[in-house]
Amino acid sequence: YFGREIIADLEARCQQIYVDNLKTPIRDSFGSRDAPVVVVRGNHDFIDLAGWIGGDVWEVNNNPGRVFELGGWKFGGFRGIKYIAGEWSDEFRSDKMCDIMEDLPTDIDVLVSHSPGTTFDTFHNGIGVEKAGGIPELTDWLRMKTSVGGALEAHMFGHVHESRNVGCIGRTTFSNAATTANMIKLFPDKESEYGRLDVDMER
Repeated sequence: YFGREIIADLEARCQQIYVDNLKTPIRDSFGSRDAPVVVVRGNHDFIDLAGWIGGDVWEVNNNPGRVFELGGWKFGGFRGIKYIAGEWSDEFRSDKMCDIMEDLPTDIDVLVSHSPGTTFDTFHNGIGVEKAGGIPELTDWLRMKTSVGGALEAHMFGHVHESRNVGCIGRTTFSNAATTANMIKLFPDKESEYGRLDVDMER
């Protein structure tokens, strides 16, 4: 455990040095330098991401109760992945995930997280066995959110590279943009444009 803490500290220092020496922020590659950006760090990120991007950035932090309103939409989110080996940033065991889900508001329109629930979360391990990399507690929250606060308009995430995709379950757009980019248009009248895929939520 002590060795892992040292490695995490070294990762954070190296990442901070990289950010401090960026000649231009990531924002320079966006279509608009004025676009607001919502980000969440992933399990390879040991420092916050706003410094990498520059400009107007809303960063999902370690407070899942935080809500950000943008263009008439309420964005919420949380950091973290389910526990793997204690070597990555923001790994949480099931009891901690349950606490995070309890603090996540049910009146948000768009959820931003690094990890998926159990949609677009499958991968094959080193010996070819299919496994699920997402967070079951998040899928429980999504069902509860639909029943008490209405369905999400969109859930945006990544993490499981092999399941990158975008599709619709009910009225919710699910976007796994791991190693890629998915275009989803959100409109002020609480509608989204997608239409690439319909999937069955029951597995």
